Amino acid sequence: MRISDSVAIEVGSALRGAPGERGRGFQALLDAATERPEAAPGRPEEPEGSAPLRLEILEKGLFELVQERQLAALRDEIRDQVLGGLGLGAADLAAMPEAQRREIEQSIEDEVARRLRERFMLAVEEELAEQQEPTTADRRD
Repeated sequence: MRISDSVAIEVGSALRGAPGERGRGFQALLDAATERPEAAPGRPEEPEGSAPLRLEILEKGLFELVQERQLAALRDEIRDQVLGGLGLGAADLAAMPEAQRREIEQSIEDEVARRLRERFMLAVEEELAEQQEPTTADRRD
C-alpha cells in the first residue's frame, strides 16, 4: 500500500465519521456551513441573502455558478445594446401594446442568440489557433 493510499483512507474515514455522529465528517461540515449564523455563538452576522448563495454554490459548484452568471451578464449587456440600437429603453418596451412588445422581444432574443453564437465561435477559433501555433520548443531547427 502506498502512503497516499493510506492517507486517502484516513481522510475518508475522518470525513465519514460514525453514523449519526454530529461534529465529524463531511455531512457535519456541510450542516455547519448551512446553519443560520445565530445558531453559532460568537460568529459574525452573515450578509442578507448569503445563505441561498452558499446553497447554490454547494448545489452547482462555484465554477458552474460563475459561468452561469457571466453568461447572464453577457446576455444582459447584448440585450441593452440591441435595445439602445433600436432607440428603446425598458420603459418604452413595457409601454408598448403586448403584441408589438412580444414581436420586438422575439427579435431582440434572436439578435442576442446570434451575437452570442458569434462570440463563442470567435473564442473557439482563437483557442484552436493558439493550440496550432508552434511553441518555442517546437520551432527548434
